[in-house]
Amino acid sequence: MKRIILTLLIAFPAMLSIAQSDYYSTDSTVVVGVTVIDQGAFLNARVCIVEKPNQKLEFTPYEISEYKTQGKVYVSKEIEKNGEQRKFFLERLVDGNVSLYYFRAKGGRIYYFQEEGKELTALPRRLSTNGKQSYKEILSNELQNCTHTPQHLRIARYNKRALAGFFNKYSSCSPLPFSVTRYGIIAGYGSFVHSVPGYSSETLVRNFNFRYHPQYVVGAYIDKPLYRNAVSLYMALTISEHAESGFVRYDDTDLDILTNSVNLQLPLMIRYRLHTHALTPFVSAGGIIGHDLYNNTRVFQTHFEQEVITTNLVPHNIPEVNPFVGFTAGAGMEYRLNFRNRISIEVQYLNMLPMGSNKTKTILLGRSGFQLLTGINF
Repeated sequence: MKRIILTLLIAFPAMLSIAQSDYYSTDSTVVVGVTVIDQGAFLNARVCIVEKPNQKLEFTPYEISEYKTQGKVYVSKEIEKNGEQRKFFLERLVDGNVSLYYFRAKGGRIYYFQEEGKELTALPRRLSTNGKQSYKEILSNELQNCTHTPQHLRIARYNKRALAGFFNKYSSCSPLPFSVTRYGIIAGYGSFVHSVPGYSSETLVRNFNFRYHPQYVVGAYIDKPLYRNAVSLYMALTISEHAESGFVRYDDTDLDILTNSVNLQLPLMIRYRLHTHALTPFVSAGGIIGHDLYNNTRVFQTHFEQEVITTNLVPHNIPEVNPFVGFTAGAGMEYRLNFRNRISIEVQYLNMLPMGSNKTKTILLGRSGFQLLTGINF
C-alpha cells in the first residue's frame, strides 16, 4: 500500500503537468513544459513548431505522434488526401469509446471518427460518390450501440460543438439532448408601474399617483450554451407598449399625466438549468437595455373655481426618446416536445431607469414590474 501511495504521489504532479501544459510526444517519450506555437487549424494540421530559447524545432506527423497547444490536442493520423495516403495532425475533439477528429483542408473541413479497435472513418458532409448520403446517414449506419442515436442525430449539425456533443452523448448513451444554440419566439403579458428616479430634476411629477398598468410583449430570442447543457447565454429582442395615467390634487387644482410609449428591449441574461427528462426548471439573471421608439407624455392642469372648470396643457420639457438600462431576473420551466423543440413559461422581474440628464427639467420616468412570458424554439 505504501508503494502504491508513493507511486501516485510521484505520478500525479507529472500527470497534472501534462494536462495543463503544452507538450509533444512520440510513441515512447513525452516532452512536457515546452511552448508549442498555435499557427491556426490549417498549419497545425501539417507541422508542429516548438519554440525554445534561440531555437525553433519543427516536427511533421511522421516524427511525433501528438502534441498540445492552447488547450487543443493534435494527433498524427493517416488519411486519404488527393488520392494517396498521407499523415496529418488531426485535432481531437472527443476522446472516448468513439473519438472524434477535425481536419482543416484548403477547400473546407472534414471530420473523422474512430471506434476502439476499428479503423479511422471519414465523415464528410456528403459523400462525393453520389452526393446524396449525408453525415447523419453515415453515423446512423455505423453507430448502433445506443438506442438514443436517432434522436440525437435530429439536432446534430456539421460543426465542432454539435458533433462533439453528439459523440459525447453516444459514448454515455444519455437520453438527454446535447447543448445546441436555440432560436425562438416569445410573447407575454405583464404589469408595470412608472416611477421617478432620484436623480431627476423635474419635481412636477414626483407626487403623482402612478398605478400598475398592463403590458403586452412580443419578441425573439437566442439561447447559446456556455457550459455543457446547464449554463447558457440568453439574449432576446422584445417590443412592448406602455400606457398609463396618473393624478395628484393640490387644493382646488388637479394635475393629470398621460403617458404612452413603445419600448424596444434587449435583455442579456445567464440562464441555469436543472435538467430532468421532460421538465427542466431554470433561473435567469442579467442586465437589460432599452430604447423608446415612441414617447408621448403630457401633463394637464384642471382648475376648479366655483362652477367653472378649466383644463390646460401644462408647459414642461417633455421626455425625449431615452435609452434605458436596468436589471432583470426570472424563473421558469421548459417542457421538451422532442429533441429539438421546447416550450417554456417564465416569470420575469424587470427594473429599468432612463439614462437622461439630471441637469434639465426633462421628465424622466423609470419602469418596473413583472411579466409572464411563454416561448417556443425552432
